[in-house]
Amino acid sequence: MERSPLPDVARDRPLGAAHTELLLDIAERAIVDGLRHRHPTVPTREELPEELLRPTGTFVTLHVHGALNGCIGSIETDEAVGVSVARHAWSAAFTDPRLAPRRGVADGHRGGEGSRLSPRS
Repeated sequence: MERSPLPDVARDRPLGAAHTELLLDIAERAIVDGLRHRHPTVPTREELPEELLRPTGTFVTLHVHGALNGCIGSIETDEAVGVSVARHAWSAAFTDPRLAPRRGVADGHRGGEGSRLSPRS
């Protein structure tokens, strides 16, 4: 198997624990908005730290009780990573055409993961 031509993001520019936690909060807030029949709350530039303002491709994968419940993302974008994660979390939960929309969130359960891509060179 060949190695991907994309650089290893975790090695190149890892996000710190605080930024990772903030992205999880952003994704969770977007999903809760959808459960309340609203569009996702997208953070403003003023609300995001510099690290999350970079335009970076992202993918959000959701699991409910260990089962895939949505996966949406983009390779290229002009959006800040914090904005992209909010949009993709909402879309993965409610508009992934391959799976049923997410119907509920278990208390204290975060069943998602995100991937941040390096800019293309």
